[in-house]
Amino acid sequence: MESAKTTECEVRTLLDYFQYEALKERLMREAVFRGEDAQETRYFEGPHDLRIQKSTTCAKVWLKKGKMHDECREEVEVRMEPERFGELERLFDALGYSTGIVWHRHRMRFDWGDIDVSLDYTKGYGYVIELEKMSDDAGREETIRYLKDKLGELGFRPTPKPVLHERFTYYRERWRTLINEEEKKPA
Repeated sequence: MESAKTTECEVRTLLDYFQYEALKERLMREAVFRGEDAQETRYFEGPHDLRIQKSTTCAKVWLKKGKMHDECREEVEVRMEPERFGELERLFDALGYSTGIVWHRHRMRFDWGDIDVSLDYTKGYGYVIELEKMSDDAGREETIRYLKDKLGELGFRPTPKPVLHERFTYYRERWRTLINEEEKKPA
């Protein structure tokens, strides 16, 4: 009996604008474009990585077990129609959950062979590429090695966890100001 692939393995790299644009062009040539959407994600304060999200395609609530920026984490996710996001907000507000961070992200999704690729721009945070593949517990390390090799084919190495943590902490402490400053920039 094959074990369930409930563990999300991912590697990510912070990008600058020019790297992002070059990767977008390359992936449009080499991968299958799955679409793009605008996402708003609320991360809740508390001992767990619990989030709700609305996008153009769905609304969802999900829990990522483990620590932020771990390469492999088990996920529990429930999806619904995007129109139901308001119900999720009311539910978690009524339960007393407070919002720690809000992301406003534009995401482009690609299938690059057997890998899910997300090319993201998050307002106030920046540009990121994520390579993701589901795994079972036994295959986690092999899956991460494979993803790192594929990222290397694109000319990148994963951004070290301390750098990701530092960027995330900076955003967490200033997200309201960063989002507002960006909205004031001329187009």
